[in-house]
Amino acid sequence: MTQDETIALFLQGREAWNVWAEGMWAEKKRLEEAGLWAAEPLLGDLKEKNAETQAWMAAARADFSSLRFITEALAQAADAAAGNVESILVEADSIDFSAFVFPGQAGFGAAQFHGYAWFEDAQFHKVAGFGAAQFHGEAGFEAAQFHKVAGFEDAQFHKNISFEDAVFEQSARFTGAKFCEAEGKANFFQATFKRFATFRDAHFFREAQFTAISVERAFDLRGAVFDTLPDFTQANFREAPRLDNLTLTPGKVEPGGFWRPIPGDAGVAGDAVANYRSLRRLAIQSHDHANEQAFLRGEIRAKRGSEDRPWPWQQNSAAYWMGVFYDAFSDFGRSIARPFWLWVMSAAAFAALYLALSKNGLIAPACANGQPGAAVLDALYLAYKNALLVIGWESEQKLNQVHACLYGEAQAPSSIALIQLGQNLLSAAALFLLILGIRNRFKIK
Repeated sequence: MTQDETIALFLQGREAWNVWAEGMWAEKKRLEEAGLWAAEPLLGDLKEKNAETQAWMAAARADFSSLRFITEALAQAADAAAGNVESILVEADSIDFSAFVFPGQAGFGAAQFHGYAWFEDAQFHKVAGFGAAQFHGEAGFEAAQFHKVAGFEDAQFHKNISFEDAVFEQSARFTGAKFCEAEGKANFFQATFKRFATFRDAHFFREAQFTAISVERAFDLRGAVFDTLPDFTQANFREAPRLDNLTLTPGKVEPGGFWRPIPGDAGVAGDAVANYRSLRRLAIQSHDHANEQAFLRGEIRAKRGSEDRPWPWQQNSAAYWMGVFYDAFSDFGRSIARPFWLWVMSAAAFAALYLALSKNGLIAPACANGQPGAAVLDALYLAYKNALLVIGWESEQKLNQVHACLYGEAQAPSSIALIQLGQNLLSAAALFLLILGIRNRFKIK
């Protein structure tokens, strides 16, 4: 159909539209029975191979591209500066395409929808093109069926958008789409993606729900940006999803910063924990070690102040402080520099402590042999020897000499021995975190 014919038929309503669709199916059947139907698969659709098939596809095509739909309720308030865009006034509370059957291509590219756009139970039997479409009101594609390619590249959804229970039998393309720029939620609850689905470079400004989706082929989230924590709980992926360069916007998704708990009540925090855990499961499935560690950080931080409390008489206080230590000194196993400098600086601090507790205190310039600075060097020697734990690079005679220099006797006093034990424990933790950081950075098994 031409665009004028498409508009005229749409304005007659669903019943007239589907009668026309049934007529198109009957015509296709006639062509098949007469041996005049000739088409071959091409890029998720069909390519006609003779004049009869080409004529049917042209007649079955619905062209709503670059149109501007405005509901009656919004007509007076709508932006009058529409330029050369043709507007369609819908004399109803919503722009209703519910249960419409599209036997041929459905072209909605660059269309604008001002008001609620309702595509519930719609059936798209060929390519559904919504590229660069703008949905200024709420939009609903609940239980819609996309039998061929569904193209929503660079589409803009300003408010609630729902694809709950929708079925995408061929590729679903949301590359560069923007969800809920003004308000609302992007809802893909229980949607089914049977072929390639991509949200590459898509931006979700508010809540994104992918709960219980079913993905049978590839699922691409490369470069996707989430300003709120997405919900992939109980999502089922037959193949590992691609998460490269996925971004949880800093300052918006992270739960309350380093020290403060996640905003809201325990239920909100519990949801955050579950959502991070689901994302971590996807990263594990994808063998994406970097995101696995990042999502673990979010999960532990979300527990801080909700499931894990700081005071000894509260629940999981040990887990709280272990999480704080793990966060501060290793970024949850993601940092090499933090544990390295913890090891270096703690050894230097212990050297200063050993020198301060020596027989002459911090002013001790030399040992009994009269060598200037010997006490300082011996304190550093003792500290870094203890920091290296199992590496025995000292002789018994040298160690006795150091103790004699600092404390006037070959064996260290009990108080110093206890301090050395504490340093051993701290150094062991720092070295463990350093090795963990190296392992995670270079993905060593």
